[in-house]
Amino acid sequence: MPDLKKKKVDGVLILGGEIDRSEPRPEYLDALTRMAGNLPVVIMAQPLQNHDFQYVSRYQQLSGSIITQHLLASGYHDIGFIGGEPGITITTQRLAGYKDAMNTYSKLRDDRIFLSNYYVEDGYSSMQKLLESDTRPEAIVAINDQVALGAVRALNDNSLSCPADMAIASCDAFPDSNYFTPRITTINHHNRLLANVAVRKLLHQISPEKYDLGDLTILPPELVVRESSGLTSRSNRNE
Repeated sequence: MPDLKKKKVDGVLILGGEIDRSEPRPEYLDALTRMAGNLPVVIMAQPLQNHDFQYVSRYQQLSGSIITQHLLASGYHDIGFIGGEPGITITTQRLAGYKDAMNTYSKLRDDRIFLSNYYVEDGYSSMQKLLESDTRPEAIVAINDQVALGAVRALNDNSLSCPADMAIASCDAFPDSNYFTPRITTINHHNRLLANVAVRKLLHQISPEKYDLGDLTILPPELVVRESSGLTSRSNRNE
């Protein structure tokens, strides 16, 4: 990492990249440790074991659990999971939440899980693979709204629709997903609030006498129910 003090940097806010890996490279962590010893640093990521940095983190595993339980409560039992790059903490933890809910309330099937990445095309390709199986799942948990959008497009291209033929819900709300067709059932992580907390923590480190920390409460994930998971439960529709 560059010598940021020479560049008159007062503090560093880190988001994404190597820090999001389940096992960041040792040389990266060594450089980050040196930097945090010389400058105020706040990291927007899940806390790393044995590394005492300042973190602002999201409830990643809980988001995967909440969205899966919503689909289960809506009457779906055969539920897949698509999107997310392997080896990335966001993927690992959201997938763990999905697996915990499926193991507790239904039956987990590894052949229903297709990891890839976080973009529209990944949702499209993963859904195509799911549709090639002998039986398609009743519902899908997508890693985020972009992946969900790609999955919806793949259903449409195969003369299927969401949620009539397959329900889709997402672990992470993106801007404008309320304007998709159908509107995506998703999880609101309150990212604006998280960013505000991160900036206030960094400013307080830089100048504690000038910047008060204030309220650092981070809200838990919020389920946002929309059209893509079905407006009524599957069990009611089948009666």
